[in-house]
Amino acid sequence: MLRQIKECADEPVGKGFLVSCLVDHRGNITEYQCHQYITKMTAIIFSDYRLICGFMDDCKADINLLKCGSIRPGEKVPGEHVACR
Repeated sequence: MLRQIKECADEPVGKGFLVSCLVDHRGNITEYQCHQYITKMTAIIFSDYRLICGFMDDCKADINLLKCGSIRPGEKVPGEHVACR
């Protein structure tokens, strides 16, 4: 399947970029079950900013400044955390 998504063929393994690439190019996935899986993974990934590849590294200063990273597991998330970038 990965060979069919040529845009993702050169993504480094184990860095989290492959899933991000598959999400970006899921319109090119022709196998129904695979497309459904990536669509479900998209909802999971974007429901938790810690799973977005590169986000923590690129936004660490803002996360610390705005205290966006202070959500504990199981804690209800107020709207300002969702808007925090």
